[in-house]
Amino acid sequence: LTKFGFQGMTKKDYKAEALDYIEKIIADAKNEINEIDVSKDVKDEAIMELDKAEASATIEINSSTSKAEIDAAIDSANRTIDMQISNVTAEYYRQLDEAKASASAEVQAKAEAAKAEINEFDVTDYYKDSAKSNIDNAVTEAKAAIASATSKDLINDAKDEAIDKIKIEVERIRPTS
Repeated sequence: LTKFGFQGMTKKDYKAEALDYIEKIIADAKNEINEIDVSKDVKDEAIMELDKAEASATIEINSSTSKAEIDAAIDSANRTIDMQISNVTAEYYRQLDEAKASASAEVQAKAEAAKAEINEFDVTDYYKDSAKSNIDNAVTEAKAAIASATSKDLINDAKDEAIDKIKIEVERIRPTS
């Protein structure tokens, strides 16, 4: 732990500090992972790997005969932490991209269905074209907002807002018979 700031300690104290350090860095990593907006199973898998790393490091530290072995156990735990946080972060971006594609497709599908419905209305082409143009604008705005969204909540907000605008346009020109 010399590189971790525990210089001049006895091996026994060094082990105790190393065990405390491992416990702290694993707990911090778990907290960081739990803050990432990914599915529960992704978080659970990463946390399981962190638990294994903590158990392994604890065994290695307790059975160590030198400070170098303790340092190696800490290095191994840090590599596992870095790898798990990296994996969860990568999965977050994958899921975010998937959510963006799904939301854009849903908005586009709702818009196409709404325009088809509008084409069946017994109203002038002027009103039909106006409503379809407003729907196209809502889709364009939504796709831009979805593309720049940094969370699933923002994606859903943009999608829901567009769908509401589409519904409003359909209802605005729906004949009242």
